Amino acid sequence: MEPFATLRVGGTLWNLSEPLGSLFDPLDGLPATDFLFQWFFIVSDHFFLYTGLTGDYMEPLAEIRIGKKMARLGLTVAVAESVTGGLIGSRLTDVAGSSLYFLGGVVAYSNDAKVKLLDVRRETLTRHGAVSEPTAREMAEGVRRCFGTDIGLAVSGIAGPGGATKDKPVGLMWLGLCAGDGTRSRSIRLSGNRLKNKIEAAEEVLRLLEEYLDSLTP
Repeated sequence: MEPFATLRVGGTLWNLSEPLGSLFDPLDGLPATDFLFQWFFIVSDHFFLYTGLTGDYMEPLAEIRIGKKMARLGLTVAVAESVTGGLIGSRLTDVAGSSLYFLGGVVAYSNDAKVKLLDVRRETLTRHGAVSEPTAREMAEGVRRCFGTDIGLAVSGIAGPGGATKDKPVGLMWLGLCAGDGTRSRSIRLSGNRLKNKIEAAEEVLRLLEEYLDSLTP
């Protein structure tokens, strides 16, 4: 039986008439059930995340939670994106009132853009490569300086299907966060197709930001 997207609001189920498979089967030649999709709905001015195909669980999006925490703490953020191509900035600005805390972003896809727009050192890129911990850290630091924000976020990675090396496989992502108390970074390894890796990388960067905000709350 073809799965349908279902939106649950309170105790009411709303079934969407379009089969998911017919929408997404063309992607990479795989059936829809092989993907993780994020379905966004606007219900009473709130956003919810639909994951999977059962429709029996909803949760507020990370950007909604982050927006409330940023506003409460009075902090600002800017984003330097490479592999995600603007997805993080798009998600943060999906929230009404996000201009209070989101000051801007830079999509620095090429090495030249990283150097010119984010002040990433050419030596760092030559020695470590674009997908590396030093580069992610310098991207986060650079975007924070550029916009004068409290927090700078960054991500660089290999979405696939090409671009991998012996030491850097497809799905490798480096995340960076720079704030007044220093710069932190982490790596993750994703295993999806190109689209899924980009979506999940954006989610992981938002998770890094939310974890930092939570650390500031007594």
